Amino acid sequence: MKYSKLACILPIIAISACGSTPEEYGTGSEFKRVIKGKIPHTLSRVSTQTVTTGLNNTGYTYVVGRDSDNVYQAFAGLIIKPALSVSPPTTGTATMTGKYSATRVYNIATTDTVPRGVTVGNSGLTLEADFANGTLKGGDPAKLFVNGTFNSGSLSLRGTVSYFGVDGRLLGRIGPDQAIGAFRGHDDTSVFAGGFVVSVP
Repeated sequence: MKYSKLACILPIIAISACGSTPEEYGTGSEFKRVIKGKIPHTLSRVSTQTVTTGLNNTGYTYVVGRDSDNVYQAFAGLIIKPALSVSPPTTGTATMTGKYSATRVYNIATTDTVPRGVTVGNSGLTLEADFANGTLKGGDPAKLFVNGTFNSGSLSLRGTVSYFGVDGRLLGRIGPDQAIGAFRGHDDTSVFAGGFVVSVP
């Protein structure tokens, strides 16, 4: 796991805000194994765990919160039982539409016991699948943008996302008429996690 730690570096005139032994608050994000439809965790929750499923009960789950080491964490995982079982074609394209949901915690200050901002997103999403070139792309560059890749004919989907300008990682599955994805990311002052389910209309 990679995460960032922020130290309190306020000027001495503000030392009362930091205290004599200032704590540190960090950020991190991980993909997690899903057990019985949920991610086991011990986070002090900022968000309740979100579970979304689409066709054949495939989907994603995620949760955002703070762990016992004062690190704000964003966890995401796939629900793939029963999994997508039909591989995508090796030629052609498809437009897939659906929805994504995500939670972002931002403006995490070094000594705040609660984050300064929380955004909960739930919006429509349109992605373009290019089966010959193995790409799944689309979204809104100002909010969520998906840049997925897969080997032609393979169910496994990987890649990157950008959510409100912060880069993250994508893990998913793709078939001829449906795709699911879970994503997560963080920088020094924010974390996010979410997922999407899209299909051919």
